[in-house]
Amino acid sequence: MSFDNEVLASELRILMEKEREMRDLYNRILVELENNTLHKRIMAIRDDEIKHMGYVEIIMSLLDAEM
Repeated sequence: MSFDNEVLASELRILMEKEREMRDLYNRILVELENNTLHKRIMAIRDDEIKHMGYVEIIMSLLDAEM
């Protein structure tokens, strides 16, 4: 499967926006959550989301360098 770089860049921007939305959702949930166990688990998921955003940023920078 071959991707056009502009199409891939567009898809990555959409993915990054969705990742930000999910991170923000987890942050809003965490503010309201009083259960420590759930708080820790949701924080871990949120932190994975942040890590994934970093991976997307790396891919985007590699693609920018190639274009």
